[in-house]
Parts: sequence; C-alpha cells; structure tokens
Amino acid sequence: MANSYSECAPIYVSEKDLLNLVANFITKELKDIDFSAVVIDIFISARRSHSFVASYISADGLSQQNVRFGYEASSELDSIFIDLHEIMSNGAGIPQWNKARVTFLKDSNDCSMVHYMDPDFDWLEGLDPESHEYLQLDVNEELGILTWEGLPKWHPRPWSEHRQR
Repeated sequence: MANSYSECAPIYVSEKDLLNLVANFITKELKDIDFSAVVIDIFISARRSHSFVASYISADGLSQQNVRFGYEASSELDSIFIDLHEIMSNGAGIPQWNKARVTFLKDSNDCSMVHYMDPDFDWLEGLDPESHEYLQLDVNEELGILTWEGLPKWHPRPWSEHRQR
C-alpha cells in the first residue's frame, strides 16, 4: 500500500491526529459499505501483544456486522493503535490502558475513544498457556475477559487473591 501510515508516520503526533487517521482510514476502507457507525475494540497487553475487533452498524441501524480488513489494512491500523497507546501512556495525567473502544460516526465524520485498564486482561495475558492456572481457567471466563466489557464486577476472581498488589 503506497503511502501507508507505517511508511510515512511522523515522529510525533497527538491522540487527535491519530484518531483523525483512523477516521480517514475507515472512510477509505469502507467506502462501498452503507454504514452509520464503526466500532473498533482494541486490546493491548503489558507484553505489547495486541489485537482489535471491528464492526459496523448498518445505515438503517438494524444490523451490526464484523469488518474483516485485509492484511495490509490491518497492519496499518495496528501501527496506528500501537502509537496511540504509546502516546497516551506517556501523556501527563492519562492512565495507561489495555482496552479501548474507538467509535466512528459517519454522518459527523467524528472519531472518539474511551479506554480503561482491565486487571483481569493483564492477568490473563501474563499467563503461560501451558500453566496449570491457564489450563484450569473456564473457557467462558476467558471469553468474558477477552471482550470490551470484561467480566462483571460481581464475578469471583480467585486469581486476584493470589496476585501481589
């Protein structure tokens, strides 16, 4: 992809600049789809492994579909999200986050983001997949942690009792 973000990334950009890049990216990549909004959930662990899940809401608001970007497009978004995480983690007064949700509204061409730190996600991402603790984890708990919402506040967390704070 000529002139992709990763090929011409500026040395320093702001959160607003990066969200504008995401808005431009979405507009370009989904130009043939009639949608009202796009939601992208971003997950970045302390080990810097990362992933994102994107979906769009149809223009009539009646359906939501997953978006599958090609390899080059996904790589470009990955680069933007990693830079966004880095900039915000070093920003004064902004706590580090491991889950973020970017929402793009087509009508207003507005891209916004909310984020938070999910300690369960950090715990899960820190586990060795071969460990007894990981193998004992219920698949529904793992899937719950790997969503934007995470586990409900009332859910028991035996792992947090053993964690040092």
